[in-house]
Amino acid sequence: MTEGSAVSITPERFFDEVVPQLLKSGRREGATGICEIQLFGDRRAAWTVDLNAGTVSRGGSQASHVYVEMPRQDFEALLAEQLDLEQAVRAGRVRYQGELSVLARFAALLTPRPLDS
Repeated sequence: MTEGSAVSITPERFFDEVVPQLLKSGRREGATGICEIQLFGDRRAAWTVDLNAGTVSRGGSQASHVYVEMPRQDFEALLAEQLDLEQAVRAGRVRYQGELSVLARFAALLTPRPLDS
């Protein structure tokens, strides 16, 4: 890794370790809904983030309010802050269905901000 490059994190570590910590941190206050994320490509994976219960589970959900799918490679680039998400959505590389408000709440939860805010 070169100096100044983003720290590499796998989607598995992100959903299994980071997201549960964020959900428990109190940052989900007022956030509701269920978001299903499907990654495809060489290594398929799926997670369901339940903002109501504050949980993350592997696999999809029939009860999700919003469904997001994208190539694993694009999700890894997103985590490394090397993907313009809006541009990827417009290009059809990131697809979603369902309640955009739930997706917005999920995205807000994951947006970096100072700990004292």
